[in-house]
Amino acid sequence: MTTFLNMDVAETLSRKQSYFVHDPESLLFEIDREKSKRPGIQRTPYVFGKRREYIYVFSDDQWKNADLNLTVSFKKEVANQKIEVLRGHLNSLSISGKTSGTISIEDTTVNKMYLYDFIPKGPTSFFGINPMLRPDSKIGIHKCNLDDVSFDNVRFDHYERISLYRSKLAKAVFTSCDFPSKYKSFKTFLPIENVHYPEKTTQNHHKDQYEIFLQLKMALESTGNFYEAQKWQSLSHEALKRVPTITGDDRTILNINESSNKHGTSISRPLWWFLGCSVSFYLLYLFSVDRLFTSTEFDSTLIGYYFAFIDITHRADFLVEKTAYTWFSLTIDGLSKLINGFFIYQFVAAFRKYGKR
Repeated sequence: MTTFLNMDVAETLSRKQSYFVHDPESLLFEIDREKSKRPGIQRTPYVFGKRREYIYVFSDDQWKNADLNLTVSFKKEVANQKIEVLRGHLNSLSISGKTSGTISIEDTTVNKMYLYDFIPKGPTSFFGINPMLRPDSKIGIHKCNLDDVSFDNVRFDHYERISLYRSKLAKAVFTSCDFPSKYKSFKTFLPIENVHYPEKTTQNHHKDQYEIFLQLKMALESTGNFYEAQKWQSLSHEALKRVPTITGDDRTILNINESSNKHGTSISRPLWWFLGCSVSFYLLYLFSVDRLFTSTEFDSTLIGYYFAFIDITHRADFLVEKTAYTWFSLTIDGLSKLINGFFIYQFVAAFRKYGKR
């Protein structure tokens, strides 16, 4: 007991401790971190003969430096297999191989999670997963088939790098997961072979990234999460326009859609574009028919005529007689109908992004 008290407990916990488990029939890896327990040495109610049981409760600061690593591999079929990692606090978690058993990773802090050649056939779920407050947090998914695997409350947005390489995700179930909110942050999702070397990209990097984003979009749509699915649809288009083999026409369409309504996810962009273009065209139209920059007093009715102008079905003589037309005024009127109509369409398309697919 005296020797234990003289130990530097924090230093002991921060030393690297690795656990390798191969083809287990049953595995329960659990860490008891009840907030109600006071840090330090605690006496339990259990008595073994004349000896009492004592435990040491680590503080949150001590857990921050913990370096626990768990590796589970499956190389052969094991009947009635059950793997549980509950309330873990791991620097790394690695799972590989084929298994028909039940796998449950719940309420676990994992700074680095690696799934390599992982093909689960039985019920598999990841619940309440988030990284430590350390740099270089990452998730590496390499040649895995994760169809029917459940991801629930996983903080993908808190990981610095996520590699999805030659893996199936279209039928995975994502529930209440947090994804990045900005496109720059989504660049953490990379189709790289080794998550440790992000600079070593694949030959068709952007095309592979496009395929990954489509798989994630399909997975989210299957659960009715159109909010997140729309994001991935937009991101897949951003990746697609960077593919060098697509045609110039396709790249132009994608660029216009991104600028006008962010691939169907923004209603503010087409609204501001519409207001800016319609006002500009209206002022040009007034100038072309001599109703702007004239020596006469300001005509307040021109403000009301603006709303007639933005009606794309308005008659050409809604403001002046046909005799006042010029080629310039007719050109401005025609172009305004075409461009304003386009931004109205883009606004409506973005407004319906939550519509049923």
